[in-house]
Amino acid sequence: MRIRMLIALVMLGTIAVTGERVARGSPLEPRRQGVEATLASPAATDIGEIAFSEDVNDKAEPRGQATEFDSGVTRVWASFEYRNHERDEKLSYILRANGEDFLFDDLPCCGSRDGRFAFPLERSNGRPLGGAAYELFIYQGDRELGRAGFGVKGTRGFDENENDNH
Repeated sequence: MRIRMLIALVMLGTIAVTGERVARGSPLEPRRQGVEATLASPAATDIGEIAFSEDVNDKAEPRGQATEFDSGVTRVWASFEYRNHERDEKLSYILRANGEDFLFDDLPCCGSRDGRFAFPLERSNGRPLGGAAYELFIYQGDRELGRAGFGVKGTRGFDENENDNH
């Protein structure tokens, strides 16, 4: 609370002295003449290592953690620990297969400030994931929180018929 008041006072003082708003310090924002300050961002969600498995327990912990799965697998679970999560912060993911966007969605994470979360990576039609190299990205807005990869063994490669994720 004291930090926010101090930041507000610095901003008001800067506006009063220079007649300009304080820039946020974005690399895309042009520099302005006068005093600039970069404000500290509020605490954001932080995640630990992403683990993959074919199952998880009721505590969202992986059972049989792996990075390579047999062909025919229909579901791979991704799980991670999280810290400093505010309820209004939205998380999402993108799963790429051989470098192409394959699945993406919002995540119904997280029920508390700190904990563990797991979610399934699967096609909506129940078909196997398909042989490919997969890379998972977890985001909070446009901020990448983490990434990890796994592979699914295949026999024919990841062709057009396998790439239908519906």
